[in-house]
Amino acid sequence: MQMGGHALTSCRDLFAIPEAGFSTSPAVIAEKPLVVKGMVRAILRGTAVARVSKEETLDSILRHNHYITRELASLAYDEVHKEWGPVLDFEAYQRKVDIYTSEWNLPKKPVSDYYNFKYLKEALDELGMLRSWDPRMDLIE
Repeated sequence: MQMGGHALTSCRDLFAIPEAGFSTSPAVIAEKPLVVKGMVRAILRGTAVARVSKEETLDSILRHNHYITRELASLAYDEVHKEWGPVLDFEAYQRKVDIYTSEWNLPKKPVSDYYNFKYLKEALDELGMLRSWDPRMDLIE
């Protein structure tokens, strides 16, 4: 776009998909649940700061990546900022499971077999960020 082109579309124009995430194994969840919950909480807090504080985010990027300029980091921030996906949109997770099971030939299973939202719910609640919750995101045990 900086060279005169035009953005044709964005994934977000078509449908919502949670773009990034934090993953771990069932063994780590069982053995170190407080570490897992702490990581989820840290990611949520960091994302909340990044969403509202572009300059602080750019400063952090530049401190941790010596191969990027402020101009390029700013451009990347602007693009990513437009694309941040929903945390609590169950259908977005279902679409991601559908895409990955198809692309990676994984067995077709319910979302709850691929995602565990327990720590997300707890961390959002502890941080005062839980405004609504889709009961389909509760882990079926």
